[in-house]
Amino acid sequence: MRFRELAQRALGPNDRVLVLGATGWFGTVTVDIALEAGAKVLAISGSARPYEIEHRVIQTHDWSEDLISEFNPTVVVDAAFLTREKLTPGKEAEYFDSNRSLMAKAYSCYQLPSLRAFIGFSSGAAITEPDKPYGGLKLEYEKSLKSLAEKHSVNTVVARAWSVSGPFVTKTNGFAFSDFVDQALRTRTIRIQSSGLVYRRYCSVQDFIALCLAVSHKTPFAIIDSGGPLVELGELAQTVLSHLNLPHKIERQPVETQLTNIYCSDSQIWETWIEAVGLDPLPLGDQVDAVIADQRFRLS
Repeated sequence: MRFRELAQRALGPNDRVLVLGATGWFGTVTVDIALEAGAKVLAISGSARPYEIEHRVIQTHDWSEDLISEFNPTVVVDAAFLTREKLTPGKEAEYFDSNRSLMAKAYSCYQLPSLRAFIGFSSGAAITEPDKPYGGLKLEYEKSLKSLAEKHSVNTVVARAWSVSGPFVTKTNGFAFSDFVDQALRTRTIRIQSSGLVYRRYCSVQDFIALCLAVSHKTPFAIIDSGGPLVELGELAQTVLSHLNLPHKIERQPVETQLTNIYCSDSQIWETWIEAVGLDPLPLGDQVDAVIADQRFRLS
């Protein structure tokens, strides 16, 4: 089944989904999926404001313990985090303090008596860069969620994102997939900055979130690494161009095969869980089409 059907099975009209970091990429996709599944949603962000998702106006709210308690969430999805580009040299302490403040708010949700499931977003950096600020905080977060899941008997899924694709990207040029589509649409040229081989595994962010929601019914605790077929960035660029009906070109320095960058899971956990819940993940070409449609809508 596709992600919308899976989400509808994981969520229902009696579910109340609290989304932390609702205006970020993962938060926006979660709000969209939850509303489409018929659940009630309370969106929390760093600044209360209305924003639009698929022609629906969503009102976000500042963090409020009273508001959250009154909402009685059955599911919490935590996508609130200052990413690595928010780290200013010389201000590491502020970065740690800000993120730990966000983490503490998320942890407090485990005290809610209505809560049955918690999904928190981590990163592959927790594995590859545990000695750096961003990766170290994500690893700390993963360990804390495991401890809280056991202490409060709340089914918990750590959504460890490596590379994902999809609509609603908030920083288009911050991710190779959306950046390639953006370059092609704007300039008809995709420029690959790396001269070495760069390998990633891409899955749809909608598939990833729907999968995590479904797994929260299956097990007390799980860490799910995003997966998908292994693809080199040159191949990804060619796939993007093949799905556009305009003349385009790729610019890249001569590839030095000894300079290889591989940032991805081995996909085993991903494959195990998509089979367990019956998810039919979006193929790479369809992921490209989805991002092209989203980017064209933004540029129109």
